[in-house]
Amino acid sequence: MSKKAVRAGRPFTKTLLENGQSQKLLSGAMTSPFITQMVQGKLNPSIFRNFELQDAFYLSSARDILKGTAKQIASSNPEFADMYNTQAGKYDSVVEELRKKYNLPDVTSISPVRVTEDYVGYLAELSQKDPRFLAVGVLPCSQFWRSISGQLIDDVKDTSEYKSWFAENVRPPGYESLLEKFINDKVSDGTFTFETLSGFT
Repeated sequence: MSKKAVRAGRPFTKTLLENGQSQKLLSGAMTSPFITQMVQGKLNPSIFRNFELQDAFYLSSARDILKGTAKQIASSNPEFADMYNTQAGKYDSVVEELRKKYNLPDVTSISPVRVTEDYVGYLAELSQKDPRFLAVGVLPCSQFWRSISGQLIDDVKDTSEYKSWFAENVRPPGYESLLEKFINDKVSDGTFTFETLSGFT
């Protein structure tokens, strides 16, 4: 991604999603057996259950990192602290929903797979390197699922038990989450610059 692309007035988060590396990852995800079988309604429910359990572990861990970071920067960076507490609250709601769905006493009983551990470790590292980076670090989780769902919803068979999952992740054109608006505002006001964000591109 070039400086021109970031500074041309286009929302940074949209530019980030549309760059080559992001599109390559999205294409790989959309053609993966997991997503393909969800679209066709052929995915084994036990595999989807494992996916949601990993999601619960990730969201729980990310929530704790966000809350811990917010507490750490409450005085020095209150805007970021407020955003992180808001995002953590959203994660908390989903974790609780999944905990009840699978009748779990808590999510500590879930054993994370390597990729889940790696992502959580990456967020923890970002929070220590520069707490501001955490805002961008958690962004792909929501952006990618929305993009995948929006592009594939019309292909999902009506008989697929996963159709509602795709539908729940679809957003209208031009939609920006609170996190995306926050990041875009921080790019606009110069808090984030091309140089500070180049590591994510």
